[in-house]
Amino acid sequence: MAVSNIEKFDDITGKIFAALYQSFPIPQYLMAEDFVDDAMRFSEQHGMEVSTPEAEFLSQLRFGSLRRAI
Repeated sequence: MAVSNIEKFDDITGKIFAALYQSFPIPQYLMAEDFVDDAMRFSEQHGMEVSTPEAEFLSQLRFGSLRRAI
């Protein structure tokens, strides 16, 4: 059975809060690759690696990507 979006969200947010809790109160730079499998994939269309949908979601939340800081 496929994993639902809610289950993916629960898994990712659990990992994020665990990482933040471990470093509290010191701010921590979070990378998408630390929370999702295969944060990047090769795009034939673009001829380079691009973010996966999961990593793109994290980038929209102001997380760092593999290539740049947001």
